[in-house]
Amino acid sequence: MSICPVCNGLKAMTNKCENCQTPIIDYGRISDYEDKYSAYEEIDLNKLNNQIEKDYSEHLCAHYLYCPTCRETKIKLLHEL
Repeated sequence: MSICPVCNGLKAMTNKCENCQTPIIDYGRISDYEDKYSAYEEIDLNKLNNQIEKDYSEHLCAHYLYCPTCRETKIKLLHEL
């Protein structure tokens, strides 16, 4: 089982918006927003059903990012440890 360094506080998200260079807000794993119980489900099980290609097999954690200046959202795949 792999762990996401950002989700587990081992590393900080330091990305900036590609359009305006404003620091991006990380709202965590996208699977936490799928339904009201998804945050309590097994992470690997969510990965098998979330329609993101290869996040399970390549140990990637999909994060929901938001730029407050541009008001745009983005999904970023982070490598797990």
